Amino acid sequence: IITGTIFTSRNVYGAIAGQVVVKIGRTTGETSGRVQATCVNTASTRFGSTMVLCNTTAKYLARDGDSGAAVWLPFTSQDPQAPRAVGIHWGSNGTLSVLSGMGMVSNALNHQFYW
Repeated sequence: IITGTIFTSRNVYGAIAGQVVVKIGRTTGETSGRVQATCVNTASTRFGSTMVLCNTTAKYLARDGDSGAAVWLPFTSQDPQAPRAVGIHWGSNGTLSVLSGMGMVSNALNHQFYW
């Protein structure tokens, strides 16, 4: 846990509301759903009272054990850059799932993604 530092992301590399995303988790396998919102601050009680800033939410099925799964935009003729990773899944209430967008991942790793 990092104390005294706030990480945010403009979700530059992430999906936008309305797009369909896909993930393959260890527990639930391949599931997909529409992005509901971007840059949502999400409370997590898994490790105490923690607020994770600027996440993406999407309606796909996920359960314990799916955390860490890559989330991506599937191939479509409307998006010449797809398929491409848009985030990493980290939480769910069963139907509404939460992922860190690639902008957040890039910031945390101090890395720039190119495609």
